[in-house]
Amino acid sequence: MAAGGPEAAVERFMRWAAGDVNWEQMEPGLRQRMLANGETLFGVEMGKFEPYCPDDAALAGITAPTRALISEDSPDFFHVVATWLTAHLGTELLRTPGTHTPQFDHPEELVRTIKPFLAV
Repeated sequence: MAAGGPEAAVERFMRWAAGDVNWEQMEPGLRQRMLANGETLFGVEMGKFEPYCPDDAALAGITAPTRALISEDSPDFFHVVATWLTAHLGTELLRTPGTHTPQFDHPEELVRTIKPFLAV
């Protein structure tokens, strides 16, 4: 962040998570809103939820039908987390094509993946 401030940090993060193509094709108004939220993203949100690891009791307390979803081209650690979560929840891991932001690059496939679960 020191090299460009919160806006530059948001852009680098989104290019990493979503990919350059998704970032560049993003609707300009959405991209500007994301850039404007850089201080909140990095000053408030980041660093707070990443270290959280629910214990078995917390996971056992989940009573709603639950699935985990991973996009095939998500960064590797998301796959590790999704696999761990499904093992601890005893649930199914759903997979969809695309980056960590399939709503941008594979929206129709994402809908086909989650729609059957939403009908439960």
